[in-house]
Parts: sequence; C-alpha cells; structure tokens
Amino acid sequence: METVTGRVAAQVARLARYTGPLLIVLVSASCGFVIGVTASTVRIAP
Repeated sequence: METVTGRVAAQVARLARYTGPLLIVLVSASCGFVIGVTASTVRIAP
C-alpha cells in the first residue's frame, strides 16, 4: 500500500515540476491576451 502511495506521490511531484512553469506561462499568456483584447476594445469603442 505504501509503495503505491509513494509512486503516486512521485508521479504527482514530477508532474508538478513540469506543470508549474507551464501553468505560469499559460496564466501570463491569458493575462496578456485579456489586456490586449481590452486595449483593442477601448481603442475601437470611443
């Protein structure tokens, strides 16, 4: 039972190591996209 838990924990840790930076990039990209769309909308509207 402990070995299975250990394996799962190791896989989660490994996944988190790869997902962490990817998540940061994804959040930054989505924030940039939202800001860009907002800026475009503000320019067009008034």
